[in-house]
Amino acid sequence: MASFRDTLFVGGYNLLLGSGICLDCHNGIGEQLRSAEKLRLDLCSLKKLKENTALPRVAALLTPEERQEQLVKSFSNCKPEPSLSNLPNYLWKRLFTFNIDDVLETVYVVAQHRKQTLIPINYDSSFEPAPDRRELHAVHLHGWVGQSEVPFVFSHAEYARTMHSMNPWMHMD
Repeated sequence: MASFRDTLFVGGYNLLLGSGICLDCHNGIGEQLRSAEKLRLDLCSLKKLKENTALPRVAALLTPEERQEQLVKSFSNCKPEPSLSNLPNYLWKRLFTFNIDDVLETVYVVAQHRKQTLIPINYDSSFEPAPDRRELHAVHLHGWVGQSEVPFVFSHAEYARTMHSMNPWMHMD
């Protein structure tokens, strides 16, 4: 336990986050953020597909307008809840997230006593060496609303395409 604590306090750990971390947060229009499952069901309803249609398949069918409304607008200008307020109080080596929302960016902007400044990085960005401890790379592995012109990654085929291009963020240890 002492070794874990010491490594945590010196910023020796990477942090990996998924959609569960933000489920109590709200977007800029006051709606609670949707889980991946709720998003899938909503998109299936929108596109009039069977409820068991996979997220990658239904997301690929969105028009540019639907993508903007259902993904970009619905996951932008997020308001974090107090459950995330302690996250900036720790030093992290790097942060990796599967979330496309901008909750983490807001958490770090509003934190009064943050240990690091968050630097968002999209999955398709060039590799950057680890910054000094005052900065934290937050790598969005599925893409994010802050760079919504870049396609979001939802399917195994999209992951394979991304990894095939030797994306450095997909090969980190």
